[in-house]
Amino acid sequence: MPTQANFPDPIERAGLALREVLLRLDAYSKKRVQTLDTSARYAAAALRHVQDLDKLMIAVQDYEEAVLACLPSANSEQAQIYQMSPAELLAYREADPVYRLGWMRGHKAGLAQAGQAPDKALRLYAKHAALPEPPDTTTFIEGVRRFLAQLNARYGKGPLPTHTKIAHQYGTV
Repeated sequence: MPTQANFPDPIERAGLALREVLLRLDAYSKKRVQTLDTSARYAAAALRHVQDLDKLMIAVQDYEEAVLACLPSANSEQAQIYQMSPAELLAYREADPVYRLGWMRGHKAGLAQAGQAPDKALRLYAKHAALPEPPDTTTFIEGVRRFLAQLNARYGKGPLPTHTKIAHQYGTV
């Protein structure tokens, strides 16, 4: 895979590392294929792996060419963006009138949205403010009192009698 001189440094380093690993794998697999026993049951799979590795190397080369085509040319202003620090890049972008216009529109939209947030909360409150009346607790309390009165009439006042075991009254038989 030929390397291009006008790649930015991070892309160049990553591409070089990928090519080194792929070339080592390619050399190893081709050496194994040369000593491969064609009558072995895994021979067909090994050959497919070598073919897949060749296809992978071609795909990586195509990907590198696509990345190179997407990068700006060396003589354009965009090429210097890759060497700028974050502060320099921000100053460069803020000087751009199109970037500034987008920032102004976004800032105005954010202010409008912040103004709408309390309005939305107030509308939701007004929608759910008319809550139903709480249940009448006096009827519940009266029902509990009637039930306790029935229990008192049925069992009398005081604790409920406990069951005693028959074996304790008559002894063991």
